[in-house]
Amino acid sequence: MNTNPKSRNDLICKKLGDEAMLYDPTNENVHVLNTTSLFIWNLLDGKNNLSDIEKKMRENFTISPDVNLLSDITKTLSDFQGKGLLG
Repeated sequence: MNTNPKSRNDLICKKLGDEAMLYDPTNENVHVLNTTSLFIWNLLDGKNNLSDIEKKMRENFTISPDVNLLSDITKTLSDFQGKGLLG
């Protein structure tokens, strides 16, 4: 996985409250992102690395310091990659 992940720029993102829907026009799939997945998604600009994403999540959410957040972020990115959402 890219150390500075980037989302595909051809996906359509429609925000729905604290969540969002991603529409993939190439295969007409729809993906629903919860609050934390959407937060990560919005940081996938190819400039933020995993540590940057972790730091920003800890700044914006109440997360216990003993939580292995990097593991959760990696899993989310792996899910995005598996669904073909990363560029």
